[in-house]
Formats: sequence, C-alpha cells, structure tokens
Amino acid sequence: MRLCLQHYKGTLVGHSDSNSAEDTAIRVSYVGNYFKNINSRTPSFRFGTGHIWNNFFQSNQDGINTRVGAQLLVENNVWETSKNTVYSTSSGYAVVRGNICEWLSAD
Repeated sequence: MRLCLQHYKGTLVGHSDSNSAEDTAIRVSYVGNYFKNINSRTPSFRFGTGHIWNNFFQSNQDGINTRVGAQLLVENNVWETSKNTVYSTSSGYAVVRGNICEWLSAD
C-alpha cells in the first residue's frame, strides 16, 4: 500500500510582517531538500537573507516567496510540474540563476 500525503504548508522564515527588529538578522540556507505536493511556503521568507540551492521541487502549488525586504539567492534548483517557481511580494528581492523548470505537456 502506498500512502501519498498532501501537505498544506512548507516552511516560513520570519516571525511576522511587523517583527523586523529581530528578523532582519536571520540568515537561512536550504540545500538538498525535496519539496513535494506542498500548497504554499516552499519556502517563504520575511526579512533576512537566504540561499536556496540544489533542491528539488515537485508538484507544488506555490513557489519560493520573498517578501517584506527578504533577500534571496536561488540557484541550481529543479522544479518539475510546479505552478510557481520564485516570486516576490511586499518588496522582497531574489537573484535567480542556473535553475531548471520542467512542466509536463498536456498531450
């Protein structure tokens, strides 16, 4: 028997939109992770800086979200059949390079 789970949320870096006094110093790296069937936050960053590299994203609804001044370096990741890859809201920033995005054709 194979069990397949749909997870609602992945990870969130940063306490809240109003917690910049503490959260701007955050530094987080994601490397070698496998994100599958995640609805949102794969991952999501508020404030701070992040380096996201060499991860595999498969069949996710939402992508990496940089917001509220977060600064990310996103490189050498692979997305397969995911709806979004990297996007910014509320003044987030990202440098994106060397990534591979693959979607299944609708044959």
